[in-house]
Amino acid sequence: MIASVNVNGTMNNIRPPRQEPVFYKAGVRPRSPAEMLEPSRAPIRPNGSYEPAQPQPMGGFIRFVSGVLTLLLVIMLAIGAVSALVYQQYERRGPLEVSRVVAIPKGEGRIEIATRLERQGIISNRWTFMASYLLRNALSDRPEDLKAGQYEIKKNASIADVLDTLVQGKSVQSKLTIPEGLTSQQIVERIRGQADLVGDITEIPAEGSLLPDTYSFSKGMTRQEVLERMKVEMQRYLAQAWAKRQADLPLKSPQEAIIFASIVEKETGRPDERDRVPVSS
Repeated sequence: MIASVNVNGTMNNIRPPRQEPVFYKAGVRPRSPAEMLEPSRAPIRPNGSYEPAQPQPMGGFIRFVSGVLTLLLVIMLAIGAVSALVYQQYERRGPLEVSRVVAIPKGEGRIEIATRLERQGIISNRWTFMASYLLRNALSDRPEDLKAGQYEIKKNASIADVLDTLVQGKSVQSKLTIPEGLTSQQIVERIRGQADLVGDITEIPAEGSLLPDTYSFSKGMTRQEVLERMKVEMQRYLAQAWAKRQADLPLKSPQEAIIFASIVEKETGRPDERDRVPVSS
């Protein structure tokens, strides 16, 4: 309250003007006494005022690199999962309930071999076998081939066991015994009588050119291969014997030695009498 003196000399009380709230000045009246005690609202931001910069989206190159890295991670995880599954099957006991013999023909491809093994119940899945074979070759310093032959697969053999057998060529071996004293014609007839051999022999070798011995062979080998091995073994044996011959023997070449041996065979069939056959020059 402020006192003032008018022109008549009397004092008048002057009331100061009432202060209205901000929202009242703005033309908004409060709805209740409690609303009058609330703080006033912040003013509206004027146009053209500064706003904080928003983060810019990643560029195309960064998005490309991120996508490539994500794809590589997915591929690595997939390869790891497949490798773990293949390794588990690689060492797992096979489905074969009893040991059996399987024949792998010459010229058969890897997928055909895997299909044959699956069909005969030796492996459970040919694609797992192929994956194991390819992974094994990828980790090896030297590529390994599946060899043809006749193989004995043990009971519950794993894929690892089957691959070891086929890669190392551990085939079942049959035997053919050629006794001393047989002619080349008789030797050829014995070879022809082997049911596990294939093919025929078109020419009878010269007498004395085949070494009598016991020979091992696998099923599916040709008869001509066995015959050629006998020739090679005879040449090797003659070379060793000729190098150890006595210096005073009246024989001038290994061929003469063969002829002399044939004469001895005809003269006597008893080994203890062969030393008595005279050698003439």
